Amino acid sequence: MLCDGDSKALTRVNDLGVYDIPVQKEDCVNHIAKRIYNQLEQVKKDNKQKLNRKLTVAKIKEITNTYATNLRENAPDIQKMKLGVMGGLFHMNSTDSAPNHRLCPEGETSWCKHNRALAKGEQPPPHNPTLSPDIGTYVFPIFKRLTDPELLSRCVRMSTQNPNECFNSTIWRCCPKVLFAHLPTIETAVTLRVISFNMGPTSPTGLYKVIERLCLTWGAVTHSQAIGVAETRIRHSKRK
Repeated sequence: MLCDGDSKALTRVNDLGVYDIPVQKEDCVNHIAKRIYNQLEQVKKDNKQKLNRKLTVAKIKEITNTYATNLRENAPDIQKMKLGVMGGLFHMNSTDSAPNHRLCPEGETSWCKHNRALAKGEQPPPHNPTLSPDIGTYVFPIFKRLTDPELLSRCVRMSTQNPNECFNSTIWRCCPKVLFAHLPTIETAVTLRVISFNMGPTSPTGLYKVIERLCLTWGAVTHSQAIGVAETRIRHSKRK
């Protein structure tokens, strides 16, 4: 079962005994990376005087992206995932006087400029550290917690809930989740979005058929807008 960190659903399914084997939990890799961002934000809030100007939003995003990228590049090997993540942290904390690239990839194709230059027999470029040593002391415990082998074992397939969230977002456009709605309203919104998602907004057997059964007609503006939505969706699908 692919989860976003909440294990209540997993416990409930196992308690019901629906399957002949116990259901195992996998974590959405995007939600795991989000933990880095949230915990860095909390550390910054708890240490405003020391980190307010040093740990900027741009740096927090860079640290988060480094964590997520190293997970993806080294999966499904748990040990390589851990070493890759910690290598990224040490890379961001390296300086000219104290370089630390022993966990960075080696070779001429390495993303690490220092190791890439050494492999080519060139002079390594000067360091421009993302993290100063005082910031690193706050970031290191977070990385250590989020490289726990038990946690990484639930991310080896690099699964994500993005497809589910994609469909959910189409429902929220009709029925915003921030507003209360009765069950018939939610069921209607889900049904209409399923029809639109599967058949397109201009299909004669889709929403057009629903409008026809309700004895209503499409206006010219609504029709042209539906065509624009369909063309945009097709264009994005081709690009992807």
